[in-house]
Amino acid sequence: MKVAIAGGQWNGHKGALQSITDINAFLIDMSEGGNTTIQVAKERNILFYVLRGQVTVNGRTTGDRSMVLFNNDGDEITVSASKDALILYCDGLPLNEPVAWHGPYVMNTQTEIMEAMRDERMGKFGFYID
Repeated sequence: MKVAIAGGQWNGHKGALQSITDINAFLIDMSEGGNTTIQVAKERNILFYVLRGQVTVNGRTTGDRSMVLFNNDGDEITVSASKDALILYCDGLPLNEPVAWHGPYVMNTQTEIMEAMRDERMGKFGFYID
């Protein structure tokens, strides 16, 4: 098993990015027959997406392009791969903030959405390289 740590910590190893909101973000590459256990506090929300392959997560089997949902009722996730698998895993504390969205924009209020749209039109979001 290989784990690419984008942010947070995995088994004592730190990722390159340190989140100000305490998010863990990993890309987990599992070989067929591989097993792992992920420790996570039950108050944290989890994003667990199987990009490819087939895995059994806490006793339930899922495969290619599947999101796994959790009930925040335990502190351990067991994963076993029945085929080679690539998993996107993230966890973090809920922000409990209002959410407003329009197209690709996600903010807290409609006013912030309008400001983001204005900022994009003014070129403040970066630029494209041809």
